[in-house]
Amino acid sequence: MRKIFKSYWISSLTIIMIVLITACSSESNANIMADDTNQVEAETVNVEEQNTLDSVEEPTEALETKSEQTDGSFENVLAQMDRVEVESVVLAKSAEDWADDYEMQDYQHENEMIAFDSLVNLVIDTEYKETILSKAVNDWPNQYEMMKYQYDNQLVAYNRIQELIVDTDVKKQVLEKAQSDWGNDYEMVQYQYEKQMEAYNN
Repeated sequence: MRKIFKSYWISSLTIIMIVLITACSSESNANIMADDTNQVEAETVNVEEQNTLDSVEEPTEALETKSEQTDGSFENVLAQMDRVEVESVVLAKSAEDWADDYEMQDYQHENEMIAFDSLVNLVIDTEYKETILSKAVNDWPNQYEMMKYQYDNQLVAYNRIQELIVDTDVKKQVLEKAQSDWGNDYEMVQYQYEKQMEAYNN
């Protein structure tokens, strides 16, 4: 009887230990799974937060780029012209200027288009360049060689005026008078100033 009771008691203890071990194992697995789930959720939240930040930052960068692109306040007045239409007008004028002289028609057409392309590609980044180009366009409509000639010469004259050493009252008065007489015509401002100073010094 004692052997049976002892055997029964041992079996019961074994069953209880198995149950406890199983329970502990299940709880441990549950904790591990919970930790894994929390980690995944945390990583997901971090990713979503980063995506949100990225989506907020991207428009700012786009706005900054747009601001840089539209920051320039000066314009090349020829840049928006349709080259096909320009060439059509140039061809018609060449034919009118050199009727029956096809060599000269071709010569004028080629040079006018070279001048036009050169003018279109000008970088107009200052007010005085914009003014000089606009005046050349107004003075020589549809004559691109003359536009370019005037633009180039006016730009050289403007730069020479800026380099003048106006270190006396006479020089200052002469330059102010030339600028008053000729405004934005820098070739004439330079010419009048130099001639007046030459006469004064003689």
